[in-house]
Amino acid sequence: MRNNQKGFGAIEGLLLLVIAGLIGGVGYYVYDANKSKQDSSNSQQMTTKSAAKEPQSAPEIKSASDLDKASSTLDQANGDSGLNEADSLEKDVNSL
Repeated sequence: MRNNQKGFGAIEGLLLLVIAGLIGGVGYYVYDANKSKQDSSNSQQMTTKSAAKEPQSAPEIKSASDLDKASSTLDQANGDSGLNEADSLEKDVNSL
């Protein structure tokens, strides 16, 4: 009588599933532990940074000229060269 069986049996397949589950469980535990450490250190850094820097209050805007001043201040703070969107678009089209 010849025994010509190929492949995995039920026991071997079940054993592979158990091993894969254990590896996945340990990996998830390590990932979750590291993530919680990073989250706690990031939150501590954020509270330290926010406590050290006082928020700046924006000036009250009562007129159109105040709005223009605030807009130009924001543009300068963002590194805008003073071009509005239409000028920037025209410059990009002309460069093509």
